[in-house]
Amino acid sequence: MKIIKDTQLVGATLPPGGGTNSIDPRFLTLFVTFNILFPSESNVERIYNSILTAHLSNLPELKALNFT
Repeated sequence: MKIIKDTQLVGATLPPGGGTNSIDPRFLTLFVTFNILFPSESNVERIYNSILTAHLSNLPELKALNFT
């Protein structure tokens, strides 16, 4: 016998349709479920621009370029 402690299970599913099947509601009651929508294109661009600007801010040859 094996004892497993302090573990978490993370899963992801797609909406039903297009070749994916629905999940049985009895199975879903065994998990905490929440829905996360993908951000809009403008939000994704703002996120990556912020990361890129912060990462490249210490390079003097790129300070003249404007990434925003």
